Amino acid sequence: RVLMTIDEEREPEDIEFSKTGDLLVATLQDSHEVAFLDLVALSGKTSASDADLKIVSLPKNALGQDAWPDGITAFVDGKGIEYFATANEANDTITLLDAVGSIGSNLEILARDIPADYPRDGSWGPLFRPDSIDDMRWNGRSYLTVTLKASGAVGIWDVSDVKKPKFVETVKVGDKEGATRDEESTVLPEGISTSATLGAILTANEGESSVSLILATP
Repeated sequence: RVLMTIDEEREPEDIEFSKTGDLLVATLQDSHEVAFLDLVALSGKTSASDADLKIVSLPKNALGQDAWPDGITAFVDGKGIEYFATANEANDTITLLDAVGSIGSNLEILARDIPADYPRDGSWGPLFRPDSIDDMRWNGRSYLTVTLKASGAVGIWDVSDVKKPKFVETVKVGDKEGATRDEESTVLPEGISTSATLGAILTANEGESSVSLILATP
């Protein structure tokens, strides 16, 4: 059944359940927002109304660019508290939000974090274009893994402390990169999935028609 129809000008892009399954959260790309829908409050209702939906605006980056959020994932921090993270393609940021929509951190992907020889776009604003995002709990730490589409890479952040997230590393994916430093990647990683059991990160590389596997260090 249709729970709710969101204004078409907002363009819902990606959607995620909370770990407990009682909350549904979606990125609204064209309006630079995130929508929170409380599934417990909907119990017994045939559809949702505006009163059941909370809309949160995502912050701009330091240059004043809007977010244009793409992927979203749920994760728990080092204290076991649940948060959500969005990959914001148009302003090279990752936003961390708690379960009621309050913004904890807005991480800007910095040029110094990306090796100088990796591709980067910039033709319409963003250099690295974070696209899809997933979480992974590994060796007692909480991580976010993000495809950097324009750079043909994956960025990894430690978010065990959401107030002080830390950049970990950038890993190149794909078999053969055909772009230079000043061009968009030809690999174009988009989808991402992780396995904490295996310590593995998988990316679906749209431009190269390939899948890459990254294994975490024990």
